[in-house]
Amino acid sequence: MSEVSIAQARASVMIYDDGNKKWIPAGGSSGISRVHIYHHQVNSTFRVVGRKQNDHQVVINCAILKGLKYNQATPTFHQWRDARQVYGLNFGSKEDADVFAGSMLKALETLSQQGSGPRPPSQTSGAPPASSAQYQSYPNQQQMQGQFQNVNGPSIEEEDRIRWGQDDQAISPYPQQREQQMREQQMAAQINRARELMEQERAREREREKGPQAGEWSPATSQPTGPVQSQSPAPAAPTPPTPPQAPTTPAPPPAPPAPPAPPT
Repeated sequence: MSEVSIAQARASVMIYDDGNKKWIPAGGSSGISRVHIYHHQVNSTFRVVGRKQNDHQVVINCAILKGLKYNQATPTFHQWRDARQVYGLNFGSKEDADVFAGSMLKALETLSQQGSGPRPPSQTSGAPPASSAQYQSYPNQQQMQGQFQNVNGPSIEEEDRIRWGQDDQAISPYPQQREQQMREQQMAAQINRARELMEQERAREREREKGPQAGEWSPATSQPTGPVQSQSPAPAAPTPPTPPQAPTTPAPPPAPPAPPAPPT
């Protein structure tokens, strides 16, 4: 056998509906599929083939071409596009997604090292046949990149939350809705900021109306911030009355001179 499987993973295969701008299950009904990356060892080509586990319906069979842009939109949702449509794989676990992505990137690296683009793989009995329409001319790399930027790859759960408004923080996968959501989020942030400022102003007004507590120490003045006392000087104490002066007693007259001594 010249075509072998180099990777496999469990995933829901999705197709992007450009008309309705949403992801839809490949094959018409949702379900888990076993997705393989096949390598044709003779032609050195690669392709992705997926079958549903319940009824083995082939839901994807597309070639991996040189220059393909493989986008890991989320840890468990990967996507790429060909000339006809955009494919998405919603993996059952991050481990499956990492294994599949590693093999896909290795295949793309192998193709990039070749001198020319890959040829269509030959049909083998070991894998589902590929329709000739899948190997028609593909857009060049710039066209693929320009078209690919218009499609994001949310998981099924994320898209449901976006569609039903269950996740206010989710970003819409469509450019116009994403811009509108960003404007609404910015407006909501401005409103919340204005409310916070109003609450802070009201709190300051309540503090001013309440006034400082008596004896509260203010670091700005290094003085107690109790009720303001009057700054007028205290009244001077009354001067006591001067007691009346006692009458001055006149000095006694000088004593008379002593009489002369009698003659002897």
